[in-house]
Amino acid sequence: MEETSEKMISLSEAKAALRCMRLGGFNEEEALDCLDETVRRVRTVTTSALVEDIIRDNLSEVQRDYIRKYWYEQKNTSEIARECGVSQASVYRTIERANEIIKDLMTPVMKYRENVKNVGILPLVQEAVEISAAMNSMTESLCENLRNVRIANALSVERLARALKISAGELEEIESGRKVPSIVTAMRYSAIFGLDITMNFVNGRGYYKCQKA
Repeated sequence: MEETSEKMISLSEAKAALRCMRLGGFNEEEALDCLDETVRRVRTVTTSALVEDIIRDNLSEVQRDYIRKYWYEQKNTSEIARECGVSQASVYRTIERANEIIKDLMTPVMKYRENVKNVGILPLVQEAVEISAAMNSMTESLCENLRNVRIANALSVERLARALKISAGELEEIESGRKVPSIVTAMRYSAIFGLDITMNFVNGRGYYKCQKA
């Protein structure tokens, strides 16, 4: 497949890439790498918005309800079945059908955008779905919120770890809840993503709470 920088890009994509180049003070080769990555991220995040349009316009009311509970509220099929008073099998079938509709409608877009054959479509659609779910996820968990904000911005663990000036292993520990980010790391998260991160204390123990600013 041809490099992203060799394809046509939109004005907004070019502006975003040029901004990264200026801020980073890159040389030509580094600037081209930055352009490739920036355009990929912008396109991936923008394309994921189509998933939300499909959910709104092409799914039945029941399918929309189950998908939103399953993706955004992170409820499993058993919890959804109990809440809606139906069988777990019915919930599973409805979600599977909704996923098929989303995949079928997203496939032509992905083919056009990436110039790939069917064999490479499913991972691209799945990435767009994951970004959409991360953008709309509702959770009180710090580690899940931090993981979701990374996914919503189409950033790899390695890329974000470099920006936070920590190791990829440490970032994975933070996102899994095995490690609490340091104050410096929390400040960097806030600066990169525009998050409102506060430290709260209950019975002498501190914990972070974050939300979009």
